[in-house]
Amino acid sequence: MKESFFNPKTPDENQLYGNIRDNIKAIAHKNRINDLWQKYKPYAHKGFKKKAQKEFIQLWWEMFLTIGIKEIGCNIEPIKSNAGPDIKIQMDNYRIWIEAVVPQTGEGKDKVHTMEFNKFPDYPSDQLVLRLSSVINEKKNKFEKYINKGIVKTEDLCIIAVCTCGLNKFASLDQYLPLRVLSGLGNQTINLNTGERYYLPKDHTLKQSGTEIDSNLFNQQKFEIISAILYSDQEILDTPPIASKTFRFYINPKCNKSFPSIFIDNIETWKKIKKSKNTVEWIKIIA
Repeated sequence: MKESFFNPKTPDENQLYGNIRDNIKAIAHKNRINDLWQKYKPYAHKGFKKKAQKEFIQLWWEMFLTIGIKEIGCNIEPIKSNAGPDIKIQMDNYRIWIEAVVPQTGEGKDKVHTMEFNKFPDYPSDQLVLRLSSVINEKKNKFEKYINKGIVKTEDLCIIAVCTCGLNKFASLDQYLPLRVLSGLGNQTINLNTGERYYLPKDHTLKQSGTEIDSNLFNQQKFEIISAILYSDQEILDTPPIASKTFRFYINPKCNKSFPSIFIDNIETWKKIKKSKNTVEWIKIIA
């Protein structure tokens, strides 16, 4: 009999975790997660399943991400401790490290509000940018510590993998949300003389307190250590058969390292090019 991903009920478990385990109407979701666990189990660190009962959304993403990366043919090495990044890939001359993160809705005035049925609130664009910027910065800081400790080498590729499944389904409504955080993409405007459409720059986003938060992360010198951002707006209860099809890959323009072709060939990949003296464009790389 295959081992279940789900543990018996505890008082402090994640609510969604408990609902999927106990609700007979969620049996299909439960089966999918159990299948995902069977594939992921060889790569799980000690205590993963117990930790997932409390931190379900974050650790679901680690499972879904790992299996998606494995699907495209990457050689994933099991993580033996929590001292380094979440995923290690060793293939050919490449050593790739991935830190996985799921931003939460936050607190206070900058919180991403709940999407309510039959209500049409303002789209929380700034709040989403703030949440993404915050977690990406946190993971960048973790990579700095890994490099300082010698766990990650300066020649390694460092990727931050972000899933927005904790942001009340709003993130999937804006396909350009990653670029609003990584490249300072503002609102679209139109030149009334030429009819040309383009996006205004927006390098900072204001918190309700008036504090400016950087929303052009790839432009920062300190982000040179981050090779790329892997992004997904996949929701837990709507997982497709092939996880990697939900991924988007944004290469840091400051990264001077090459990527294995297996990433570019199998994941929707975006890179920044200079279109003219004053304009840049993000283009999708066609494998």
